[in-house]
Amino acid sequence: MAKIEVIRDADLPRVCEFLHQQLNSKISVDSWLRSFRVPWSCDRPNYGFMLRKGDDVLGVCTAVYSERMIRGVKERFCNLTAWCVLPESRGWSLLLLKELLDQRGYHFTDLTSLPEVVPIMEKLKFEFLDTTWAIMPNIPWWSPASGGRIIEEAREIEETLTPAERRTYEDHRGLRSLRHVVVEHSGEHCHIIYVAHKRKRIRCATVLHVSAPDVLSKSYSLIGSHFLRRHRALLTVWECRFLSTIPRLSVRFQSRYRKLYRSESLQPTDIDNLYSELMSVEQPGAL
Repeated sequence: MAKIEVIRDADLPRVCEFLHQQLNSKISVDSWLRSFRVPWSCDRPNYGFMLRKGDDVLGVCTAVYSERMIRGVKERFCNLTAWCVLPESRGWSLLLLKELLDQRGYHFTDLTSLPEVVPIMEKLKFEFLDTTWAIMPNIPWWSPASGGRIIEEAREIEETLTPAERRTYEDHRGLRSLRHVVVEHSGEHCHIIYVAHKRKRIRCATVLHVSAPDVLSKSYSLIGSHFLRRHRALLTVWECRFLSTIPRLSVRFQSRYRKLYRSESLQPTDIDNLYSELMSVEQPGAL
């Protein structure tokens, strides 16, 4: 008989094989494994929950956990990374999700929710985050009078960042798909985490984290030109809710995936992409 069980470290290989076969075959089993064995430390109770019958996995609801400082208070997050159940066992889907959401003391996030899942999450009191993106063309640009520069070398990045920013950098630098730069302008700096990859055969840089939007707003041309030179990326994709201004010449669009969160105390501005599957799952087509 099928039963719901906690996913432990020893279960990860079979769970990741299930995700590779049933959810996304473009992500290898090893890549799925690395996405759960994240480099940051936290009090992790499990990797989520699975529906199991004998040695067979029939469904999973997986999670990545983290502990964050929000306005000086340590908060615990549970990020839903994958929810997949075989068609013949779909009757167990909500029970599997409920096991994850019944864990107390966590703020829950679901940052890659498919449209067909959104109505279910709404009924479970999840709230929407803005998922407007802006696509900016990268144009060759250089001006010695701009006062801006790009920092790529790891040691200089570490020396430039504040202690809080350095922790974010250290926690994410071991993830394979991610790249880090710091843009410095007029004595201020902004840490940027991004993925260089192909979208429909077009080289792009998708920005996942921005530490100082006001500093970045002075340097859109500089960073776009850097992505063009460094990766031959023709476009930069920005998440609008992390920006103080929208880049010139950019075109806005709504993502197919919705971003949702459930919390009794946090606001939408407290939720970002850090410590989530957007960071830990290796992107197919990454350059």
